[in-house]
Amino acid sequence: MTDVLPLTQPVAAGSVTQLEALGIHCESGSSLTGKPFSKCRFTKDTIHAPTLVNCRLKSVKSWELKDPGACALSSLAWGGHGGAGPGGECVLFVQKGKLTTIYGTFSADSIANSGSSFCQKPLPPDVTCEINLPSIIDHGVIEPNAHSVVSISGSVDCGGKPVLTILGGGKVPLAPGVTTVLTSQMIETDFVVLTSTLDAINGTPGGHSASAVVIASPY
Repeated sequence: MTDVLPLTQPVAAGSVTQLEALGIHCESGSSLTGKPFSKCRFTKDTIHAPTLVNCRLKSVKSWELKDPGACALSSLAWGGHGGAGPGGECVLFVQKGKLTTIYGTFSADSIANSGSSFCQKPLPPDVTCEINLPSIIDHGVIEPNAHSVVSISGSVDCGGKPVLTILGGGKVPLAPGVTTVLTSQMIETDFVVLTSTLDAINGTPGGHSASAVVIASPY
């Protein structure tokens, strides 16, 4: 949660700082056939969501973790699944007892149908995905009112038809008046180009940066 630029603040009511994992289960739909996922619901059972240990926020004023090094999953064991086809199940992290995420509040159906935009989807058994990209997209020095496009490229190892998703969507605000939009393009099955399209409109002077998470998953 410290790697993504927050779009919301935690719910302050009740001063809940403990985090928990919620799974999403859908009764119908499949990414293989393109049928939208429906009848989805949030669940805390261990079939759909791991248990978090020592995962707390510093305060309800931000999503910063109190002790990132101590926050961990108690188990990586997952149970069997019945219901929708592949692609609908995923896990998101929220304040305990709340449904507000770092990106806002969404229904289970909308999250399940958003790919990996708002939650983490488990990989099929024995499948691993790796992305190798430069860690920085540098736009250098730009004018207060400017348009700048910079691309980086790298390799992807995630099966024969990998899908790349930018967690939380591609629009990333950097500062008042300065916003960039991230897009990805797969070249064949093992090469990706990540492009940052930055626009400054009366941009605030200074050095600005933000982070985003790019997820690779098999089709």
